[in-house]
Amino acid sequence: MEITPIFTEKLASFKYDNLFKSEYHKRMDNWYDNEYLFDKAIENNIDEDNIDQFIDKIFYDREFIRGEIKRGCQEDCLFDLFTSIHNNPISLLKYEESKAKFLIKLKNKYKDRRSVLRIYALRITNNFFIITGGAIKFSQTMQEHPDTLFELNKLKDCREFLIEEDYCDEDMIDNIFYN
Repeated sequence: MEITPIFTEKLASFKYDNLFKSEYHKRMDNWYDNEYLFDKAIENNIDEDNIDQFIDKIFYDREFIRGEIKRGCQEDCLFDLFTSIHNNPISLLKYEESKAKFLIKLKNKYKDRRSVLRIYALRITNNFFIITGGAIKFSQTMQEHPDTLFELNKLKDCREFLIEEDYCDEDMIDNIFYN
């Protein structure tokens, strides 16, 4: 398990294998892969008549999300994109488990919608996040679907990894971006 920088000194991603540059890049690649998305649609009982629409929506959302994450890095507002996965956090945790969910603004303002794509990350500081993964949301809660439950467990594992390795926030940022 390693951590690799993305875009700027504000965002990094875990890398679990050598197939992809990072987990962020793996998600972006999967969400642009017709075969992957078709399989997900079938797995999740999406009516075959609606699969093309499902794939088009994922493609659109993927590009929107890429743009929002780049904008968040450039404008120093990632904290606005990533929120705690816990609905009512009582206190801030070290390396808080976070999610980015996006309101897709459509041309008709009455038809804005939430994207079904989620990016998961750990908040290291208010200006620095490490992406752990992402998923297509098919259920109300993360625990109700195997894909999001897997991502929830990955978030916890990555958080434990950082705590066990006893990373200092500033040292971690320096090691990721300047080594």
